[in-house]
Amino acid sequence: MTILKCTALFILTAISGCNVFGQPAVKTYAFEQQSIPGNIPAGVTDENGNPINTSKAGHSTSFYIYLSHSNKSIITPVSLWINGRSYSFQTEHIKNTPVTKVNPNIPERATTTVLVPKTSNKVTRLLILNTSDKLSNTSSTEKKMLNTSSVVISYKWKGKIYYATAKELKRLEPTLHQ
Repeated sequence: MTILKCTALFILTAISGCNVFGQPAVKTYAFEQQSIPGNIPAGVTDENGNPINTSKAGHSTSFYIYLSHSNKSIITPVSLWINGRSYSFQTEHIKNTPVTKVNPNIPERATTTVLVPKTSNKVTRLLILNTSDKLSNTSSTEKKMLNTSSVVISYKWKGKIYYATAKELKRLEPTLHQ
């Protein structure tokens, strides 16, 4: 009889999109991509005659962070940490999957990477705005997660806070600019 009850609970859990701990099953997709500037010849000046810095310092990095969860679950991302730094963000609902990223470094052979595979689940993108100072208010649970995961996202579901993590950011091929 207990095996039958466990089987029924497992099936009910799978259908509802929740895990046995009572929270929704949330999958995190996390990527990073460097943007490498093109070469600026030495001795170039701007329109006011000031020299333009031609160093390669300061390559920018773009992050592509997505959450996928059951259509029946309504979750609200609350905070985001990437590599131990807290970021402010806004969310964007993704209507169509798969989500792909095209890197046109070599136009004749542009590469396409699938960031989020085709799914019938809800998909939300976290668009990073800038860094924030949230680390001083970080709980001990969050600090432990930050030590073991590159991406930590807290989200609210039914009034409680839960976490979704990604052990590491997957690196996309850098974007090269001319």
